[in-house]
Amino acid sequence: MPAAAVTDAGIFAADTLLVPVDALWKICSSVPPPFWVFWLPIYPWGCIVMPFAYEEAPDDNGAMLYRRYWSLRYFDSVNGDFQLCDLNDQLGRSTRILCNKQLVGTVFGQVECLASSQGHVAVLTSERQLYWWSSDDTGWKPQHHNYALSNDDLLEYGRKKWATREYERDEWQKLQKLTEQAPKECNLGYGLQFCKGSELYYHLDLTYQDGTIHASCCILPTDEKPRVIHLSIL
Repeated sequence: MPAAAVTDAGIFAADTLLVPVDALWKICSSVPPPFWVFWLPIYPWGCIVMPFAYEEAPDDNGAMLYRRYWSLRYFDSVNGDFQLCDLNDQLGRSTRILCNKQLVGTVFGQVECLASSQGHVAVLTSERQLYWWSSDDTGWKPQHHNYALSNDDLLEYGRKKWATREYERDEWQKLQKLTEQAPKECNLGYGLQFCKGSELYYHLDLTYQDGTIHASCCILPTDEKPRVIHLSIL
């Protein structure tokens, strides 16, 4: 079905019908009937007065409903109106990202998390892949970075933050022991955020045979590798 033919009707229906029905289905079994009997007639009017799709994170209930029924997603950001369109082709499921009707890029899988700042947008997909674009006068261009951390990066953080502190000595020893081996898995964790304009913050989970390291990282467009902000060992 053409996107232009269902955009307005789809968003209006999701705001005024599907979202309250979905919420009603979830809560009617756990709250007394007077609550949802009072709430249901009022909810659509609230959606009309206050437009629903003003959230940057595309994982809220309304976004999932948009995807489920029309493969469309609209929301506002500092860069303008973003649209996420689900695609199904021979290569599998993917998502096309548009900003102000201009193509940003296409990613494999569904977008689970999105962050934006002026001239920048980053998305994390269901395949746990991180994509980052920046814009200029010619349009959106991808940023190519290595978002993974090496054992040397982890040890460098440990030497600066833990090695000289007596109360952190146990964590430092655990880190040294874990990094004697290569990680079995290195996965991007949920959550993206831009701070100070173009500085992207994200999370990594490194799984070793004897434990897991959770790392909070940040990277600038000009950085060759990410910087570790915080480590925790599980």
